[in-house]
Amino acid sequence: DQFNLDDVDFVDIEHRAAVPVDDCDEDIEKRNALLEYWEGGNSSNGDYDANAMNKRWGRVDEDRLKIHFTDKQTLYLRFMVDLKEMEEKRKELADDPDLMHHIGTHTKLWCRCIANLRGAMNLKQHLPNFGDQGTEEMEDFIEICAREDESDHHNANKFRKSIHRRIGSFHLMMDNLTGTEN
Repeated sequence: DQFNLDDVDFVDIEHRAAVPVDDCDEDIEKRNALLEYWEGGNSSNGDYDANAMNKRWGRVDEDRLKIHFTDKQTLYLRFMVDLKEMEEKRKELADDPDLMHHIGTHTKLWCRCIANLRGAMNLKQHLPNFGDQGTEEMEDFIEICAREDESDHHNANKFRKSIHRRIGSFHLMMDNLTGTEN
């Protein structure tokens, strides 16, 4: 189905940190050769294994583009290209404190694109840095979520932090999720 961009009233990125796992070199992607639609992929052929795919997403930082509409419907999108990106740089991100490096490139791109097409006046969300085109603008769209949190409404079960507290809180969140301390 199609949707009308004029009906979008909220857009953000739900970010979930990777689940710590014993680092094995299992090549999940080769076992589940899934492609983007434009790469010739088609999930209607019966080859899609949801459990394997969720395991694959769980091993990396996962981002979901969340698009909310005026009719109270919400569309969630995950991008295979972001999954592949995060799998490739998983080890180098382990000690990287910059939250923006943990967010998928295409998720950020589509979020910014939709927000710019709609404009801050048409979105029902607080965007103090809208139009800055920098890290602060993008961070206004990030929603840190626990892996268990599968909220169905843009105001439910989430927390947002200001830019001044977000990066420090990212470390605390990682420590809480992994049960370790720096």
